[in-house]
This record gives sequence, structure tokens and C-alpha cells, in this order.
Amino acid sequence: PREPVLPEEGGRQLVGDVEREVPDGFEPERYYEQRGERVPRTAAIDRAEGRVRFGSGQQAPLAAGLQDRLTVVLQLSLLARAQPGRFERGGSIALPLLASGGVEAARFDSLGLETLELPAGPVSALRLVKRVAATASTRDATFEVWLDPSRDMLPVRIRLGEINGRALDQIIAAR
Repeated sequence: PREPVLPEEGGRQLVGDVEREVPDGFEPERYYEQRGERVPRTAAIDRAEGRVRFGSGQQAPLAAGLQDRLTVVLQLSLLARAQPGRFERGGSIALPLLASGGVEAARFDSLGLETLELPAGPVSALRLVKRVAATASTRDATFEVWLDPSRDMLPVRIRLGEINGRALDQIIAAR
């Protein structure tokens, strides 16, 4: 699991997954998330049964193209490289996404290129924002990713904002 520090929580967030590479990108097989001292959230994808099994005991049907919070960024990067027309300003990309105890029909809207002032210097990056449904079961209020065309559409910034106002903002530090 990866362990970024969340200074405003004074704690940590452990996130990990196991995925496999397939012709269309990535497919998660297991997902793990723990914030601070909270009970870990887990999900296991059972492709043979066509189900997602959550640590809470809940189950959901397996949706084609399902991603988790780690693989979705890589999947968006691969899709942007393979199908750039879908990522033009005003475009929208739909991907099923593991959420808290369920599978969310996530939509990422393209806001086009914008210039970011990063520690590595200014970068013109494609900004994608996850549309949050009014009935979303996730506690994330925002999920934004910036993909850099000069780095083969790899992410240079990822921002996850929570409903309570806290945020995890990951920014590339070096070229």
C-alpha cells in the first residue's frame, strides 16, 4: 500500500490495489483503503462470478471497465493517449468506479488545457473533473486530475477533496 501523509488529519492514508494489464488498459482485482484509524475498506473483484465483494459484506454486479481510485488515473491517461478526441474541452468520459460499498457510474468532464505553476515549472495540462452525482455514495466531493501532453498524458496533479473541506493534493515535484 502507498502511504501519503495527510497533515490536516494528523494521520495517514493507506491505499493499495492489485491490478492486471489487459488490452483495454487496467483491471483492478483487489482494493484496500484506510484513512487514519478508521476501519479499512476493501473490495475484491470476482470476474468468474461477475461480482464485486466489499469488506462490509455488500456485493455489487461487476461493470465492464470497472476502475478503482488508483487505476482510474492510469486508465484516463491511457484513454487520453489512445482517443484524444474524447478529451477535448467539453468532452465527457464515463467509467464505472469503485465507491464506498458500491459501484458508481463516474463521469469525468474535460475542462481543456490550463497552465499549472508547479515546482517543476509551468505545465500546460488537460484538466479532468469527476462529476459528483447528488446520490453519490462516496464521501469525495471532488476528484480532479491534470494530464500532461508533453509527458504522454501522465498525471502531474491529482486532487481529491472531501465533503468536509479536507483535500489530498498530489503534485509532481520534478521534471
